[in-house]
Amino acid sequence: MIKQSYLHELAQYTKDKITKLVVNDVLEITDFNLKEVDANNVELEAVIPFGAMATVTKIELKGSMNDVIATKTVFLPIVEDTIIQQVITFVEVL
Repeated sequence: MIKQSYLHELAQYTKDKITKLVVNDVLEITDFNLKEVDANNVELEAVIPFGAMATVTKIELKGSMNDVIATKTVFLPIVEDTIIQQVITFVEVL
C-alpha cells in the first residue's frame, strides 16, 4: 500500500510543475484563480474570457519548459467568461 503522504507529495510536485493552461494551442493562461493541493488532489481553476475564442476543443496543462503535463479534448462553447476547473487525483491502483 502506498502511504497517503507519498501521494500528497506527488500531488504537490505536480502542482509546482504546472505553470500554464493552454487552450486550443493559442491561448495561454498563467493566472490561476485556484491552484492548490488538497490531500492527494491537485485542484486548478482558471477563466477563459468571453471573446477569446468561440469554442474550446483542447486544454493542456504545461510546465515552464512548455512540456505537456496533461491534455484533455473537450467541446465547450464560450458564450460568457467561462471558469475551467480541473482536478488531478493521485491514487494507488491495485
